[in-house]
Amino acid sequence: MTSMKALIYLISTFLLGLTVLTGQQPTAFQQQLYQDPALIARSDIGSFSSPVMERSTDPQGASLETVLLNLNGSTTLLDRTLDKPSSLELRYDLEVEEGNGKLVTIDANNQVTVLREGSGSGTLSLQLPQGRVRVKAVGLDCDLSLSLEVA
Repeated sequence: MTSMKALIYLISTFLLGLTVLTGQQPTAFQQQLYQDPALIARSDIGSFSSPVMERSTDPQGASLETVLLNLNGSTTLLDRTLDKPSSLELRYDLEVEEGNGKLVTIDANNQVTVLREGSGSGTLSLQLPQGRVRVKAVGLDCDLSLSLEVA
């Protein structure tokens, strides 16, 4: 393990311990948000009590690595506007350490598609309509780490 990854692991473990000790429970609204595509699609509802431990993005926004602790809500990872209908390939590695977590896309028509719920990795080819497209992490009392690459 590289020294940077080891440091991130130690910090994540420490903060996870603090999260467990402080024990903040999700509200009824946060529980509803996890299940309701209409709430997930809204861009004005963000994450609650979700410190971003690490977030790195390349200059073109084609890749992202992030660690989120105690995610109750959603956070936008990618936000693009497509000039025409396009295909998009997403490579992901999602690790849900605690709670419930998922990776979703939201197309220009606010249609929410669950790409992955729970831990896993893979490559997805998506056909998307013209307009705004977003990728979000959605969590309920969730600790997660994610690597995402767009091709």
